[in-house]
Amino acid sequence: LAGADRLLDSAGLTVGEVSHAYSEEVDPDVVIEVLGTSPDLPRGNGVPLLVSDGPAPRLVPSGLVGRPAGDVEAVLKAVGLSPRRVAAHDEFLAKGVVVALDPPSDTEIEANEVVEVVVSTGPAPRPIPQVTGLSQVAAEARLAVAGFRVVIVDGPDGGTVVRQDPPATALGVPDTPVKLTVE
Repeated sequence: LAGADRLLDSAGLTVGEVSHAYSEEVDPDVVIEVLGTSPDLPRGNGVPLLVSDGPAPRLVPSGLVGRPAGDVEAVLKAVGLSPRRVAAHDEFLAKGVVVALDPPSDTEIEANEVVEVVVSTGPAPRPIPQVTGLSQVAAEARLAVAGFRVVIVDGPDGGTVVRQDPPATALGVPDTPVKLTVE
């Protein structure tokens, strides 16, 4: 706008009414168009200008949580936003699936603004508890409380656990099979 002011001044004119509009092509504060020009405009008159406000604000799309990270990043880029991937453990969403967005869906933000795409790395590994020496029922309960969902029992029902695989303190995730040998 400062450049337009100097050009008009050199022609003996002034900046008249200034209107603003969003433009995907023209940078903010740059003249998009001179409105209502005339070759015989008297000196000292104001010339109306249309000035860019830059790109229109964007709305963070909804329906992206729970979708694959690559798909979500493509959608965000397509609407003029800049995705940045952030990893986080999640107990229930598979690795590579979007857990959250920051800012969240339906938030209005500037074009090209960064949107953090929080992507699941799967559940956090945790130590497998010591269950050798416990009854089968107590061992299965302790494993369930620790978050292990797959227990394989080898031996008679209701016995005592004499061996476990993987061993206690090994790391596993909820779907890690834990084999109990019962006698």
